[in-house]
Amino acid sequence: MDYERGLEALRRLAENTGWYQDFTLYEAPLRENLRDEQRFGPSEQTRRDRTRLVDRLNELALKHVGMSFNDLCLGKVPPAQQRPSGGSAPVMSTATMRQLLSAAFDDAELTTLCFDHFRPVYENFAIGMSKGQKIQRLLDYCERHDLLDQLLALVEQYNPAQYRKVTLCGR
Repeated sequence: MDYERGLEALRRLAENTGWYQDFTLYEAPLRENLRDEQRFGPSEQTRRDRTRLVDRLNELALKHVGMSFNDLCLGKVPPAQQRPSGGSAPVMSTATMRQLLSAAFDDAELTTLCFDHFRPVYENFAIGMSKGQKIQRLLDYCERHDLLDQLLALVEQYNPAQYRKVTLCGR
């Protein structure tokens, strides 16, 4: 994972915004964590601290950019920069979003989506939980944290054909 690339991308996106200071709260400790690992070698504590910092950066990036910090580390372009008009994802009912998520992802893909982009949701999955229950938890979380647009952008990114099919049929 290229954390430096992700930090630089997120820094550019955060500059001159109201959430830039939030970004810097996690940037400095992550850079220090990476330096410590380079100087002293890997340790369980270093990995644990880095996981916590990356989780916070994932939440911040999802909220303000529409994609995870992990994706930025991989060099992916944020959804807002991919849209020529700069518009946001279309508004759609949670019932339609439930249908879209069910059609766009199988159970394993949905679990991976939550692990990569909505870690707090993933951490609340239980063994034996149905796909429908996972979707409900994801929708509830995204609605409470004002992340429905980001969720739609991710569905569009990962399964554009299904996204178009559902969004053309009605919202």
